[in-house]
Amino acid sequence: MAKKSGKGINYKITCGNCGSHVMEYFKSSPGALKRCFIAHISNPNSFIKTDFTKVENKADLENICCPKPQCQILIAVPMTYKDGRLAYRMLTGKFHRQKMK
Repeated sequence: MAKKSGKGINYKITCGNCGSHVMEYFKSSPGALKRCFIAHISNPNSFIKTDFTKVENKADLENICCPKPQCQILIAVPMTYKDGRLAYRMLTGKFHRQKMK
């Protein structure tokens, strides 16, 4: 689950095309949102069927697409970061992030 305390910002991630809710993410470092580590993802939309607590490798993760049937654009693809952590590579221009209060 995502961390809720400490330095960092909670973001609401939405589809860049239609604005549908995708997930919430805790970003602990400054800068652009290039990847989302699965340990920091919370409140994913029900269309994301992956149980992040049981994921062991990249093959267990599915692509993240917009949940709206009329939209369905690809937002993120699974990746393994250089230190071995599982993450999603966020596709530039396909999503919006908004700071949560």
